Amino acid sequence: MSSEAVIYKEATLSDVNELALIMERAKAERDKLPLPQCLTGLQSADYVEWEMERPDAWTCLAKIGQSAVGFALGYPLLRTGGDAENIDTHHLSLLMVDPNYWGRGIGRGLLNLTIQHARQADRSIVSLWTRETKNDRTRRFYEQRGFVLTGVSDSEEHSPRVHYELTIKSSPAALVTEKPGKTSELA
Repeated sequence: MSSEAVIYKEATLSDVNELALIMERAKAERDKLPLPQCLTGLQSADYVEWEMERPDAWTCLAKIGQSAVGFALGYPLLRTGGDAENIDTHHLSLLMVDPNYWGRGIGRGLLNLTIQHARQADRSIVSLWTRETKNDRTRRFYEQRGFVLTGVSDSEEHSPRVHYELTIKSSPAALVTEKPGKTSELA
């Protein structure tokens, strides 16, 4: 296990293929499939690029040395209620870590920076969707960090999903402390 520091930086569209490969590798590990060593198709890259091009989208890339090892991607979410429209939510669309780097605090660092970004943008909630089944590790990760199930679910691509939210304005403790040797500031 390398003791190199994790560097977090804002990602750009030039990082799309690296992000897509991380996503493909994380999904393959979750689904118990062989890990791809290179980008196997453009579908993942197209999806990541589409998400990054949303208005006010924010993407954070985690690197160790020259290797991209994880990323988080989110954007403001408009909620309507009664006569008002309010952008009070930061939607975390993707948080992916290369399986070779699981368990090193990279996901926690990316989540902390996402929460920090949402607070700076004056959001009060971070929301996300995740697979309901065959996804215990991910669901445990969010639940241990204070995310709660909203009771809302849907089905995407034949896989049931569940919705989580974290209220952040009243919960400064939502940020999880980093392990020694980790860098949590954006480079």
